[in-house]
Amino acid sequence: MEINFEENSLSTKDFTSESKINGAELKELIETKNHFFIKLTTDLSLIIPKEAVENKTEFKQRVIGLGAEYVNELNWEWK
Repeated sequence: MEINFEENSLSTKDFTSESKINGAELKELIETKNHFFIKLTTDLSLIIPKEAVENKTEFKQRVIGLGAEYVNELNWEWK
């Protein structure tokens, strides 16, 4: 998956589809040990493996800059 940031939105592209998501639709950026979850106002989430993100700090800043609330779940574990 490819994610591109624009002024007020982000766009995603993979081998089957393309989407543009308005920044107002971003609800939360949830960070776990191995993944980022971008939760939308519809409660759907984009799941991004951290290993696929080159600059994690910049990625977080850009998503938060679009209006998502940061949620630290680094200690979260499956039970």
